[in-house]
Amino acid sequence: MEGIILASAAIATVYIGSEWSTRETNPEEKHTINKKLAALFPVFGGLTLVGMYLILRYYGKEYIQMILQGYGSFAAAMCFLRTLNPKSALGKSLCLLLTAVITVHYVKTKHWFTSNLLAWTLAANSISMMRIDSFATGAVLLACLFVYDIYFVFGTDVMVTVATGIDIPAKYVIPNFSKPGRFSMLGLGDIVMPGLMVSLMRRFDVSNAQTSKNTNTSTPYFKWTLLAYILGLAITNFALYYFRVAQPALLYLSPVSILAPLFTAWRRKELPSLFAFRSEEQSASDDKKNDSTQEIRNKTRKSLPYMT
Repeated sequence: MEGIILASAAIATVYIGSEWSTRETNPEEKHTINKKLAALFPVFGGLTLVGMYLILRYYGKEYIQMILQGYGSFAAAMCFLRTLNPKSALGKSLCLLLTAVITVHYVKTKHWFTSNLLAWTLAANSISMMRIDSFATGAVLLACLFVYDIYFVFGTDVMVTVATGIDIPAKYVIPNFSKPGRFSMLGLGDIVMPGLMVSLMRRFDVSNAQTSKNTNTSTPYFKWTLLAYILGLAITNFALYYFRVAQPALLYLSPVSILAPLFTAWRRKELPSLFAFRSEEQSASDDKKNDSTQEIRNKTRKSLPYMT
């Protein structure tokens, strides 16, 4: 039952974050991931994870807990305030007060409900604001994280030690109904990373509709990739139940999140379009770069009348 609740929360988060990603209009709040960053992401993530593990093992969790809890709570609170998106001065004051109450309640009680509430806003806003610039970049990112997750869960006790030893709003936590005092958890990385591919496919569907000027609101890439994510979560839950040990969720989520868009594009004979698609931020950057280059050429031609 706990696994079903966690999976449902993850699916809802990915769906909402993907929908929000199509409505983001402020370019300053968007953060694009290219292939280089995608390849380095697991490296920096691994170094951070090992660093936290060493601190937990040799110095105790008090210091790192204080730092990470403060930073995580502040980031989650800002995302929560951003989610409420108040317009009026009174609305901003009320939302700020509500955010402060929820954050203080979490910091003081560490209650799983307020922790999940803050974690949800953090995950949904991350999917909304973080953008992989292409399908190829998403495939690189998920493939690297596939290896990363397997190694740190099966190869060492680093991941499990850090996940269970630090209490910050970076995971979904549900009380175990059959074993009071114990909790089931799902890390936000298992939600946000595949969620970035799902949100990319949502924007790809929107781009296809705009390009073809089609009034049909069909979203085949988004639907099939989201269904693949649901399938991956179901396999993860089955593996947890069958093996009775912690599972690297990205072992199951990464392959299905890569294969679903590929299969959909193959069936629709749109593989070239899938690989050619770029996020709007990348396209805008390329257009700006091309405009700058053309402007330089025009100025050069004016200064050199015999240049052709």
